[in-house]
Amino acid sequence: MSTTRNLARLLGTTALLGAAGLALAACAGNSMSPRATDVTMSPRAIDPGQALVVNYRLSSGAADVASVDLIGLPANSMTAGTVAKLAIPTAGTMSSTNVALRAPAKDGVYPVSLRVTTRGGQVSDTPIGTLTVNNTPATIVAAQINPPSHNVLACAGQPVNVQLTYTVTDANGANDMRDPRVVQVRGTSSVAVSTPYVLQSASVVPVAPGTVMTMPQSTVVTQPNGSYTIVNPGVMQQVVVAAPTTPTAVALPPGGVPLTAPTRGDSVQETVTTPLTIACPIAAPAQWEWIVQASDDNAVNGQVVSTNQAVAKYFTAQ
Repeated sequence: MSTTRNLARLLGTTALLGAAGLALAACAGNSMSPRATDVTMSPRAIDPGQALVVNYRLSSGAADVASVDLIGLPANSMTAGTVAKLAIPTAGTMSSTNVALRAPAKDGVYPVSLRVTTRGGQVSDTPIGTLTVNNTPATIVAAQINPPSHNVLACAGQPVNVQLTYTVTDANGANDMRDPRVVQVRGTSSVAVSTPYVLQSASVVPVAPGTVMTMPQSTVVTQPNGSYTIVNPGVMQQVVVAAPTTPTAVALPPGGVPLTAPTRGDSVQETVTTPLTIACPIAAPAQWEWIVQASDDNAVNGQVVSTNQAVAKYFTAQ
């Protein structure tokens, strides 16, 4: 009788172990969610506006897959409309999808992966490696001063308020350009005046006599309609500022005069305006050229380069 009881106990234990094993096997089977395999991506370095080619397979259970997404692309490119959802192939079938990286796309090195999401919400990420988004040069395409001129006789000792506006373009995003400044102001005139001026901290103040500057020697002729004709421009010479004298290149504070920087990373172009003040008196008739330049950070190699120079012209009249 005892032998029979022991055999029953043994069989019961075996049955329980068998049931547990089946339960464990079922759990293991449920954990095998579909994932991406044999994933390749090319090229590994790209300019904004170009396309990537992503190749991959699904390990299993394609019918249960809700989406396949390329993860890790620049956020501003995604905002610009980059479509990172890829096709869902049948299990084991190689799929190839082009992904156009819409501009703007911030330059830098991005770790990217392929994410498979099931209809039940399970997520599986397969690392691909890094994608380098190349730096594109920031360009100041235009600069102007509004109003573009004033009559010195109307100053009456009061400062003149103007606005300097420039437009920047950059496929990495307009705010990839930084530190915009007026780096030089140069003037030409055919009329002797008592005091030249200097642009300093968003204001124009007199230049001390005796200052040595480099100036373009040109002749400005006033036309009846208020426009100006430059004769013999471009000849540079060293001059000593005296009173009276003709307008010369303007002395700026170290580093130039800061301007308002672009803020939009979601656009390849932005127009920015900075209020400035010009103190009277200023020579007339004269043409003044305000040179605007900025810096462009390269997030790939860490270098900082200067942008092109844009010229904003300003006139003073008698």
